[in-house]
Amino acid sequence: MNSLWVKYEFICTNCDSLFEITSMNPLINQPQCTCDKSHIIRINRYDVTELTEPHLDNVGTAHYN
Repeated sequence: MNSLWVKYEFICTNCDSLFEITSMNPLINQPQCTCDKSHIIRINRYDVTELTEPHLDNVGTAHYN
C-alpha cells in the first residue's frame, strides 16, 4: 500500500478563516472554527507528494542560522 501526503483546505464561510491540514490519514475530520456561527466547507484537496519539489524534502540547518 502506497501512502501519500494529502493537503486539505477548509474555509469558514462566516469569518473567512482558512484551515489547512496535511496528513497521510484519508479520514480527515472537518476542523472546528471558534467564531459564533461557524460553517466550514472543504475548498481544495491536493496530493502534496506530487507538488513537493525534491530539494524541499531535505532542509539543512544553514537555512536557519
